[in-house]
Parts: sequence; structure tokens; C-alpha cells
Amino acid sequence: MFRLIVLLTAFLFPQEAQKPTDSPVTSTPFHQAYQDNPLVKEAAETHQLTEEMVFWMLKRRNPLDQKLAILNALSWGSTATGNLEMLQEGIMAKRKIAVLSSESRMKAHDQILLGYMMLLENYFEPKLAAPFIEKGADRLAKSRAAQTIRAICRAQISFDDSWCEV
Repeated sequence: MFRLIVLLTAFLFPQEAQKPTDSPVTSTPFHQAYQDNPLVKEAAETHQLTEEMVFWMLKRRNPLDQKLAILNALSWGSTATGNLEMLQEGIMAKRKIAVLSSESRMKAHDQILLGYMMLLENYFEPKLAAPFIEKGADRLAKSRAAQTIRAICRAQISFDDSWCEV
């Protein structure tokens, strides 16, 4: 009897399926799990990348997941003004690279960081960040952090076309 009532209610009062409005990039605040890192905490409060953060992120020995948490804490879109440029300048200076492209000789961490920052700043055009993320993730095949960012980027690319893929 209960099932009949539920079916009749669903039939008589249909509700439109709700389409999610948040994107994969804007719905993954994983930095919240890293509040014990003072740089992540600062990034979440100020939404501004600092020289200290860039210097820390470009050190090889620091864990990639924490580096990515700093970027994630900066937020996305218009909130994150000037952060991409600061990261680009830091990579170029530290690695002595004249022009940054997906073909530039960079460390795998740098590729992931740069691609993820690009994705955060312009999540409406994820295909611009994808070459950096894909190359970095290929080189870091065993890194869960790198593969997570790859998955977020791929989901963002699929966001407008296929919710099944997302």
C-alpha cells in the first residue's frame, strides 16, 4: 500500500530533476583538510598567492597534495586575481624558463601546479589548462594528488556535455 501511495504521489506531482549548478572545479574545496598547514590557512583567508607560498610550492621536497591545497584555498574565478601571473613568474625565475607552454621543460610538479592554477582562474575554458595537467599527471602516474587534479580537469571538460562522464 505504501509503495502505491509513493508511486501515485510521484505520478500526480512530478518534480523536475534538479541539474547540479556547481562545477567540478568550484565544488571541490579539498584545502579544508589541510588547515594544519599555515600557508593553506593563509591562502584560504586572503585568496592571494604570496612569494612565500610560491617559494614553498617550488621546493621539490614539499608534498604535491599540500602544494595543490594552497592553490585550492585561493579559490577560483575572479576571486583569484594575479595569482596565475605570480606562479608563472615564480616558475620561470626558479627554473630559468623564458616562455611557459605545455611544451616547456618543467618539473612535473610545476606542470600540475601551473595547469591547476590556470583551471582555477578560468574554469570556463578547462581545455587551456588540460595540456599542462595531462603532461604532469602522466609523469606522476603514481601520485594520487596529480591524478585527482587530472580527474577534476577532465570532469570540468565534460561538465557541459555529459553528466555521466563527470
